[in-house]
Amino acid sequence: MLDKIIFFSVYRTCAEYYENEMVFADGEYFIDPDSSHALPPFKAHCIFSKTHGGITVINHDAEKCLHVEGYENPGDGPDSYTRPISYEGVSSQQIRQLIAMSNSCEQYLRYECKGSLIHSSMYADVVYARWESGDGVVEKYWPGAEPKGPEDEERCACGAAGRPNTCVNPDKFCNCDANLNSWQQDFGLVNNKDHLPITRVKFGDTLGDEEEGYHFVGPLVCYDGREPLNLYEPELCIGTPADTRSGDVIPEYKTREGDELCLPKVLSL
Repeated sequence: MLDKIIFFSVYRTCAEYYENEMVFADGEYFIDPDSSHALPPFKAHCIFSKTHGGITVINHDAEKCLHVEGYENPGDGPDSYTRPISYEGVSSQQIRQLIAMSNSCEQYLRYECKGSLIHSSMYADVVYARWESGDGVVEKYWPGAEPKGPEDEERCACGAAGRPNTCVNPDKFCNCDANLNSWQQDFGLVNNKDHLPITRVKFGDTLGDEEEGYHFVGPLVCYDGREPLNLYEPELCIGTPADTRSGDVIPEYKTREGDELCLPKVLSL
């Protein structure tokens, strides 16, 4: 007969599991960011690090290299390539509570391009690559280059305001805007909590014979530190064999069997 029953609390975040020493190993844990308990607990992947404490990872259905080809229209218009991001086993309200409870959150986004622009070289108001924030707002910057004012909008990390321009064409503010017939990439972290999570990506300028791209959206990562964590470093997509590229993603994405490409690798902590 048991003379003692041990109850394990469901903590609000993975960071709280670590702080309360209720840690066994990295893996799935129930968390309950909603302190009023109006929303039910949900499973999250927890990573525990002596350096960074408890890290909460929320996965989604697009954490792989997805091919973009055959779409010409700009990303903020109809009939462009569109990929909604669906988070696994968690509602948008639960995600918002997690973000509110965490000191920091971040999410990685990358576009690899060949002859595919992010911004039109002819029309200033035409943008071919867009992403939407958690509130469904179409953001006016590429991750890694959040603008400080309207004059800083529509830039990528290589051309971000206040830093030396490192783009492949220094007259542009994104590598993809060089419009080269060779593979380039623009990538970065979204770490403004008001803009998270990423809920949709849209692309165009991939209709020509020599125009194509790949996008990769990392998981939502939340933690109690103040400095960017950059937990995931995904492999480049450009080596993906043509016979395993993804098919039509509108309205519902479907992959070939075994099409688990460019999965993220966890950096040593």
